[in-house]
Amino acid sequence: MGLKAAVVAAIVLLAIGYIALNGGEINIDFSTNKASNTWTAGNFTQAAGDPMSHKGDKVDLKLLVFNKLDISGLKGYEAYLGTVQQLQQNPMDPTRRVYVSYDPSKLPEPIEPGNCIHVTGQIQGVAHITTQDNSHINVTYIKSSTIEKVPCSP
Repeated sequence: MGLKAAVVAAIVLLAIGYIALNGGEINIDFSTNKASNTWTAGNFTQAAGDPMSHKGDKVDLKLLVFNKLDISGLKGYEAYLGTVQQLQQNPMDPTRRVYVSYDPSKLPEPIEPGNCIHVTGQIQGVAHITTQDNSHINVTYIKSSTIEKVPCSP
């Protein structure tokens, strides 16, 4: 009985010491939600390297639209994080090439290939794209919240 009492007393003393050292507060975080990141041009290629690990993360990107898609009523753009010249040099770069889905009723103005857009939204995972020459590429799939046409800058 004496050993159990000593162990309990030691635990109580350690707890009191811990509380005293932390200003009288005990902070315990039981949450399992991961912090939501916002990916921008400066760091997006990191998220695009493994988009499935970043599902639900927010994006805030300026992109170059190079293809407009309408597959069974589902509207989307193939876009590139970079300039026309960068797209021409490396069109199959999966860390810069993305698929952006959108709701046509939320577009303030028509957007065509060659336009640049500012997109906010969330990463949904991976889009499997088949190109005109039957090449296959897996790119980051972004579901847009907002899309607006912006000037392209060099």
